[in-house]
Amino acid sequence: IQNHPVQEGGEHVYVYNKYLSMLIDLTKRSGSPYKLEAAKHLTLATFYSFSLARHNVATDQEARTGRKDELYSAFVELVRRHFRTCHDVAFYADKLCVTVKYLSQVVKEKSGTPALEFIEQYVITECKALLLSTKMSIQQIADELHFPSQSVFGKYFKRVTGVSPREYRNQGNSAAQREQSQARLNYAEPARDLDAQHHN
Repeated sequence: IQNHPVQEGGEHVYVYNKYLSMLIDLTKRSGSPYKLEAAKHLTLATFYSFSLARHNVATDQEARTGRKDELYSAFVELVRRHFRTCHDVAFYADKLCVTVKYLSQVVKEKSGTPALEFIEQYVITECKALLLSTKMSIQQIADELHFPSQSVFGKYFKRVTGVSPREYRNQGNSAAQREQSQARLNYAEPARDLDAQHHN
């Protein structure tokens, strides 16, 4: 024990030092028929105390992990419900009664993605769907997703995706047209082959 002291802090250091002091004092006594038995019980009591302390630490860690899981799940559910109207982390932190910093840390730990980026993924996915699958104007999409103006929406979208909403829509329409043209070609070629066989 003297050569390999237990590395603990606070009350545990006091307990182990007290144990060591009592054990040394016990070994100095002479003529006691119960010295060995007392030393055994003293050692067992100290080891049980150490095991209990370790168990309590592990239990506390599990409890903290459980609370983080609950917080992350609640955050995800809130984002699903509110991402169209609320795009900032502060809103979600306030709803969950935690600080922005702590919420960001937990979300990053659980998902690998910072909280703000997590929210942005939901918002941008919805933006892209509206740009490609509807005829809504960019202003209407900005209103739908509660951006204060089309300009703010455009800057937000370009910051995340690297292109403007209009450019993204045009690229998507061009890709769709190419796919449609290719599909028509794929359909027409077998038809021409069939006509040629009939003529032969």
